[in-house]
Amino acid sequence: MRSSILARRLLGFTIVVAIAALTLVIVRYFIASQLKSSRPVNNTAAVDVALKSIHFTESDASGKKWELFAANGVYDKAKDRSSLEDIRFIVEKKLSSGPVTLTARHGEYAHASKNVLLKGDVKAVTTDGTSFTTTAINYDSAKRTMSTNERVRLSDAALSVEGEGFAFNLDTGIATMQSRVTAVITPGKRNK
Repeated sequence: MRSSILARRLLGFTIVVAIAALTLVIVRYFIASQLKSSRPVNNTAAVDVALKSIHFTESDASGKKWELFAANGVYDKAKDRSSLEDIRFIVEKKLSSGPVTLTARHGEYAHASKNVLLKGDVKAVTTDGTSFTTTAINYDSAKRTMSTNERVRLSDAALSVEGEGFAFNLDTGIATMQSRVTAVITPGKRNK
């Protein structure tokens, strides 16, 4: 009889401990859920869509104007803007054969205006071998111009020009440097 009372007490004690443990687990779950929902919203919550392998194109009746490729990016619907990483931007020129191909570590694409901002190790190369490097450049889709206030180095086989501030019109082919310009000309190296 004594062993039966001891067994009942042991069983009762086990049931009480199990109920207490279950209650503790349920309370911890609801507290953790409440903390998660009351945390402040961080900047990534403002992002509407995260994308990989991005490709944008602008065309008109005469054909393709430019193509924009990025390894990944995020679209912010409120700003109607995409922030991009690892970019390759190919812009067609009207006066000569072949496009200008630009690369950059990151940048932004404004969907409404179709303007592109490239930043971080910006490098551009044309099919005729002319190239330029800078830290940032803006592409104005309406004016078909590239411009920056940063330092730029422009070079081809016979010419190397450095300066601050740069503008390039894709329709006329005219490039201008604004200030602190230095140039080195190598005679006899011009491509024909």
